[in-house]
Amino acid sequence: GNFVNAHCGVSTTGVGEATGHAELTLAPNPTTGMLRVLRGTASGPLSVDVMDATGRRITNLLLQGSAVDVDLAHCAPGAYTLRWTSAAGLQRMPFVIVR
Repeated sequence: GNFVNAHCGVSTTGVGEATGHAELTLAPNPTTGMLRVLRGTASGPLSVDVMDATGRRITNLLLQGSAVDVDLAHCAPGAYTLRWTSAAGLQRMPFVIVR
């Protein structure tokens, strides 16, 4: 699959469950740093932003297939949001990075 390395700051550690949405699934959530973004229906490229709690874009992902792995191990622990635009409009999915 695809792999994106996002550099943000501090190393983290932990475990978690998957968080789902009609179009995308995140696993694990919370994450210690490695986040897998899975797409339910792969129908063309999908641009996805990873946003921090202040609304700053950490990185942009281009999902070409059904999954992409994002290395957020250098990001500080805290709340983040995956944001993308679909036929239904602007979508958001929260996730957490833990130590």
